[in-house]
Amino acid sequence: LPPKLEEIINKALEKDRELRCQSAAELRADLKRLKRELDSGKSAAISGSASATSAAAPPPITSSVEAMPFPPGGVAIDESSRKASSAKISAANPPPKRRSIWIAAACAVVVVVALALGGFFYFHRAPLLTGKNSIVIADFTNTTGDPVFDGTLREGLSANLEQTPFLNLLSNDQIAGTLRQMEKPANAPLTQDVAREVCQRANATATIEGSIAALGNQYVLGLNAVNCHTGETLAQEQVTAVGKEKVLDALGREASQLRSKLGESAASLQSHNVPLDQATTSSLDALQAFTRGDQAFWNGQWPTADSDYQQAVTLDPNFALAFSLLGVAQNQIGDIEESIDSNKKAYELRDRTSEFEKFAISKNYHLYVTGDFDKSLAIDQQWSQAYPHSIQLLTGLATGYFILGRYEESLPPEQEAAQLSPSLTIYSLIARDYLDLNRLDEARETIQRARALHINSPFFGAMSWFIAYLQNDQAGMAANEAVARTASRTIAAAPLWDQGQLSRVREIFQGIIASDVRANQKAGAAYNEANLALDEAFLGDSADATTGALKASQEAEDWDTLGRAGFALAFAGDSAAAQKIVADLNQRWPQATEVQFCWLPAIQAALALHQGKPQDAIQSLSAAASYDLLPAGDMMTSYLRGQAYLDAHQGAQAAAEFQKLLNHPFLAFSRSLPKLGLARAYALEGDMPKAKIEYEDFLAQWQHGDPDLPILKQAKSEYAKLQ
Repeated sequence: LPPKLEEIINKALEKDRELRCQSAAELRADLKRLKRELDSGKSAAISGSASATSAAAPPPITSSVEAMPFPPGGVAIDESSRKASSAKISAANPPPKRRSIWIAAACAVVVVVALALGGFFYFHRAPLLTGKNSIVIADFTNTTGDPVFDGTLREGLSANLEQTPFLNLLSNDQIAGTLRQMEKPANAPLTQDVAREVCQRANATATIEGSIAALGNQYVLGLNAVNCHTGETLAQEQVTAVGKEKVLDALGREASQLRSKLGESAASLQSHNVPLDQATTSSLDALQAFTRGDQAFWNGQWPTADSDYQQAVTLDPNFALAFSLLGVAQNQIGDIEESIDSNKKAYELRDRTSEFEKFAISKNYHLYVTGDFDKSLAIDQQWSQAYPHSIQLLTGLATGYFILGRYEESLPPEQEAAQLSPSLTIYSLIARDYLDLNRLDEARETIQRARALHINSPFFGAMSWFIAYLQNDQAGMAANEAVARTASRTIAAAPLWDQGQLSRVREIFQGIIASDVRANQKAGAAYNEANLALDEAFLGDSADATTGALKASQEAEDWDTLGRAGFALAFAGDSAAAQKIVADLNQRWPQATEVQFCWLPAIQAALALHQGKPQDAIQSLSAAASYDLLPAGDMMTSYLRGQAYLDAHQGAQAAAEFQKLLNHPFLAFSRSLPKLGLARAYALEGDMPKAKIEYEDFLAQWQHGDPDLPILKQAKSEYAKLQ
């Protein structure tokens, strides 16, 4: 074949896409140009033969075959000698004929067809992975001796791969849970062997194993996608970076090429391929600090995560995701104002990130800054639609429903995630949903199923204790009490509160508050102070309730603590202080779901009841009806609505509200006060037999209650009148 055709074939097969043929039209043009050259070669041969008898001048040389009949210098020879010589030479080296040109053209056509078919099957091949397949990213094998790459490159690769819906990464939480099943620490190194075992146990499909080596000032990065069940290599990629500062950029390009080899479409790559310096950071040192923060974050080590994320944003002030997760960590340790500032900064920088990270940053902004849980859920729904097979996002969607008290809707995504890849977070959410829905046997079975998979936590002990408590199972309570106390410091106060032993409840809370003060945990101390004030207000100790609530309100930085303090003040009758908190809540959190649909309606309803205006209280609580089951609200709006109906002499409506609390005993702030409310509602309706039963149940439960509590005295007096 002509050498030019080989050049065209090599160009079509060029590995570098920028050097390959850019279109079929370009390939066609190259082939037409070759055909023209071949045709001109034939014409030149004919022309040279016809001019052989001309004057002694050098003929045009078109090929070695055509030049050979003429001696050097172009001396003419006689006709007979020329013919004889030409015949011999022609027999040995025939000049290009029409047949040879057609052979070349036919070969070119074959090449074009082969390339077309190859291209068709390449671009229409079944992808090696899909969004339904989960993958595990192993730690990079680092032979450079430079610790800055340890963990950092895995974090960078995750940032590239998680932005595409084509791939589904196993989350850090799922990996930690699987490592626990393997009886390894949750932060154990993900070597290739460990990563493959995690992949197999988590029912994932493949691992991606990376490496980095140094060659002078160059760094060679390799990626290898492996089927973790068969050991088959699915795709490989290797790139070289000139200088350390180019490593992240090279890793991003390499990850994109690997995604293409695994079967991701060009359209998907174009839409979901933000460069790593935008999706994360251009600074290796900042990414290294962020990686350490992530490890601490997923292990619940909030102060450590806070410190590492702080370092990351100091090194790169445009690191949007680091600001967002810093805000979450700050919220967890009670630095509320700092958390708001960090999440605001992340939100301002969100356009510099990938679509995936933009969803995460926007969700955190509405969770921790505006407090608009409905908007946060809308983001979860859009996020899960954009990445439909992500277990991480199924968990996020379930959490979005959960914080709005929509437990029935929370269960399906949780159960789907549990089937795909069980984890501590998933099983904890499922068990908690069943508890909130008062499906206690299913909650217990969920915990047992998790433990059978070697997934365990002190929170399971606390939930098991509550299940036993709600079922009056003394042996079950005793078996779980020790571990339950490590998960919840206030768990010992729950039965005492339901028995009316306020003095002992006060001792427990005061001890916890003092411990928080010693540890400089101001947010925790203020929250527990507000909770104690609420307990005192409900049971009629207005003086102590007012003192505690005012103290809590002075230290409160979050809407939950401030709302509880305002409600305690309103219930205790301090109208001026409560109204001041109403104004503060409205000004600082005008969009917060818990503020607008829990604490403000509750405060305003309590004030209306103190003023003898039950209908105003009912009206204030009307907007809260859809949010009565908010987990943070303890169903106080339902209880207040029941009290308002009692004052309005609407017994049936009051009974329905109190029964709602009894149907959700884990959610309700009290399991005894609704019984008293139900007794009063039945008495108002004239159903004395039912009223007596409820009064007797309440008084039996409070037989060891503090005898001087106003509410207990009132209950005894009301029951005596029924005799």
